[in-house]
Amino acid sequence: MDFGQNNVIELAGVFVQKPQYCYMAGDLRMYMGYVAVVRLSGTIDELPVILPESMLGSCDGTVRLRGQICSRNVFEEGKSRLKLTVRVREIEEGFQHEGLNEVNLTGYLCKPPIYRKTPLNREITDLLLAVNRNGAKSDYIPCVTWGKTAWMCRELPVGSVLQMKGRFQSRKYQKETPDGIVQRTAYELSVSRATIQKIPT
Repeated sequence: MDFGQNNVIELAGVFVQKPQYCYMAGDLRMYMGYVAVVRLSGTIDELPVILPESMLGSCDGTVRLRGQICSRNVFEEGKSRLKLTVRVREIEEGFQHEGLNEVNLTGYLCKPPIYRKTPLNREITDLLLAVNRNGAKSDYIPCVTWGKTAWMCRELPVGSVLQMKGRFQSRKYQKETPDGIVQRTAYELSVSRATIQKIPT
């Protein structure tokens, strides 16, 4: 899997539990775990990460991870759902800054923006950004913009090229299912800065 600088994430936190084997990638055994990353507010995001077996020995204590956000579609309960994980490329033990969570993405808008206001009149625009990989593939990453940035992005046409900076975060929500209400977790980029690089003509 080959990525460029259009999709870079750096995290620092602790593994919630020992990563578990999930699949083979060529001749590599890949493992999945969750890293707890603390926000300035004290809220903890438990973020899904995938790493090769060769990195498992570096999963103790506070670690710094560098990699890319990957997406895949899974079929659950009769519907296709987007799942996000961090594919780890580098890992460093003994890192001190537990709250590190920085994402840089460049991609194109692949769905019309969804603009809304909260009950407290805060402006929000939801975007879905397609970020290209080498090999004619793309990762689809939900992005949430706020305030002036939300207002700027609310009427962007599909195909606009954007550079996004922000945090990869988790969000709990409740979903009604045939078996009752269940709690789920969504993952998204909370955008701190957006730059419009190109608007299609």
